[in-house]
Amino acid sequence: MLKSALIWDLDGTLIDSYACIVPALRRFYAEKGLQLEEAELLRGVLSSTVRDYAREVEARTGVSLTADMGRYQELRAVLEREIRPIPHAREALQALAAAGVRSYLYTHRGASTAEMLRRTGLADLLEDTVTAEAGFPRKPDPGALLWLLDRYDLDPARTFYVGDRQLDVACAANAGLRAILYRPPGSPVPLTAREAAVIGDLAELPALLPSLFPPLLQR
Repeated sequence: MLKSALIWDLDGTLIDSYACIVPALRRFYAEKGLQLEEAELLRGVLSSTVRDYAREVEARTGVSLTADMGRYQELRAVLEREIRPIPHAREALQALAAAGVRSYLYTHRGASTAEMLRRTGLADLLEDTVTAEAGFPRKPDPGALLWLLDRYDLDPARTFYVGDRQLDVACAANAGLRAILYRPPGSPVPLTAREAAVIGDLAELPALLPSLFPPLLQR
């Protein structure tokens, strides 16, 4: 059966988590006597993951995030109470569903995912979610994407992974999928030759797909 699908990243793609992650990191490091600008923190997080960036900071400064992860998570949890969806996320998911495109989620986020999706009003627009609790290796390992392809009998030629980092683009490529990079104005994420499409606003997505990939909406 021919199925058209998008698999989505969550943080920074469907929800505006950097508005929480970056200030929480800045406050955490400030408490440790390390002053880092938010622009630097955002570049670092977008270049890889929070964990990888924290290791880099530790190697440079000796200040360890992992040694006091509880404090960082405490700071982040306070800010995440006000987290919002990325602009036009819900509208894009609704338009895609109306066009017959199924949406799935793969995220490094763990147990907080379900509550986050419920609170931001996105849960009912996703067919299934794969989180850190599933135990797959972290991106760019393609294991979670391959599982979704197999579980739902998705055609790789009709399936795209949507994310906001080059890590997501690499993960898609490793799974044999094409990637759509969400790169809003001001994003420091560099472009490569591996993106199938680049969008600056999720509102562009429903109109973009049929013009760039005509077979996508043929079920």
